[in-house]
Amino acid sequence: MSDKENNKTQGLINLWNKRIDTGLEKTEWTQFYYEVVAVISTCYRCTSLLNQLPEPAKNYYDSFFSTIIFDSLEGKSFRLTRPNALCVLFKNYLLTLLKSINTYDKRYITPQETEEIRKSILLVTWLCHVM
Repeated sequence: MSDKENNKTQGLINLWNKRIDTGLEKTEWTQFYYEVVAVISTCYRCTSLLNQLPEPAKNYYDSFFSTIIFDSLEGKSFRLTRPNALCVLFKNYLLTLLKSINTYDKRYITPQETEEIRKSILLVTWLCHVM
């Protein structure tokens, strides 16, 4: 790892831990956001998960940052020692989203399916009257 990469990694870790200990200033939050997104946008295991979701990847980066890192206790419950740990958090976040979408898809009936069901009911009703 080059000195530049090492400094960037250490900067992210320092911001993560400072966020927990004393809080960040507005400019530090901005820098922290860009550094987090730089890491999670390169998580190769997350690419296929992102491709299964309906919105652009940036929406999920923003949502992850605001819900898991900024607002949630989950993101505040441990000390960051390696930036790659963010990839694990992000992957788990995406898996949770996919699970909720897949569960919703199984319960949701599309308008097209509704129309097909309606036609089937009408056909069965007609057949019952004819026979």
